[in-house]
Amino acid sequence: MGSRRQRLVAVHAFVIGLCISMSPLAGKAQSAPASWVCTDTEGNVASLARFLRGHGIDAQAQSMSVGISYGKFSYVLEPKCSDTGLDRLIVHTYFSASERWQGSTELIRFANMLNRKYNFGCFYVDKDGDLALHTNLTLINNVSWEEIKEFLE
Repeated sequence: MGSRRQRLVAVHAFVIGLCISMSPLAGKAQSAPASWVCTDTEGNVASLARFLRGHGIDAQAQSMSVGISYGKFSYVLEPKCSDTGLDRLIVHTYFSASERWQGSTELIRFANMLNRKYNFGCFYVDKDGDLALHTNLTLINNVSWEEIKEFLE
């Protein structure tokens, strides 16, 4: 049966192996494809969600988009794919406004100032009165996890 130390090491290794195999992300990062392929089919939302989950992202597929949390922010990704030409991931992120600023003229002016100052998307005040950003990640047929990650960061 071996020494007490050998038994403890064996039990420890077994428990660690069991914990790793029970992890919801176990083995997914290694087996995830390097890039997501954008096709002109209705399965794009589901395939994008699977791709992101394979890279350790909690991705929730909805009818036309995928909701994710990455870093400090939550995003809504809408794949727009075409047989010809450029494909896009339309990206929305939302910044909750305090009650004082929610839907205010000052917040609208702030969004307009951001739009004049930065040229990478469109800031706006959403229907709930919060600040939002709409931007695009442009691609041709596929995009790697590294490219998505760098874009979100």
